[in-house]
Amino acid sequence: MPRYQYSCCSCDKTQIIQHLSSELLKDCDLCEGTNTLTKLLSTFSTAKKTTSRKKTGQITEEFIQEARQDLKKQKTDLKENT
Repeated sequence: MPRYQYSCCSCDKTQIIQHLSSELLKDCDLCEGTNTLTKLLSTFSTAKKTTSRKKTGQITEEFIQEARQDLKKQKTDLKENT
């Protein structure tokens, strides 16, 4: 969900708010003013690339192995209880 920066002309505070791009906020939650918010222009940002040592395939393989072990344990427990 995108973040937008708003400035209130009543309390002169700037705040960053997350909401849908189709929404436009007008009322300030800080000072409870109505029709006091102005949407500010902001710079475009992207998430930094992480330097993960594990690849997606490795993570998936580990998940599958753990799920197999859990399933094996559940089957063993079920056999012991019946």
